Amino acid sequence: MATVVSTPVLAYAASIITGQGVKYSTSFTSTFNLTGAWEAQIPVWCKFSAASADVQVKFYPSNDGGVTFDTSPLITFAVPFVSAGQSTASVRIPTGMYAVEIFNGAHQSASVQILTQQITTAVNNI
Repeated sequence: MATVVSTPVLAYAASIITGQGVKYSTSFTSTFNLTGAWEAQIPVWCKFSAASADVQVKFYPSNDGGVTFDTSPLITFAVPFVSAGQSTASVRIPTGMYAVEIFNGAHQSASVQILTQQITTAVNNI
């Protein structure tokens, strides 16, 4: 039997949020559309102003082109606070249209960026 080597074909999409301050106990939401691919790896970077709690990130999918979004998140994860003050966490999601909510439940402010996404557009089997 022949061996098959599968190699992903990757593309990159620009940052969704290039820098947004979020004060304590508040959130903000952004929407984005990733189509024509299989999945995307999305890194979320936070810089904390002082000792803080984790920043919560929630992805709400839309199944009707952005007219409405689910009320329960597809994925929820935290960007953990670290003593150095900067932290990054990534998530892999299927492509589609999403509303992403960033919530800072701490008593300190933070700066948040959703960095360049790595998108798997195809897999070559040789």
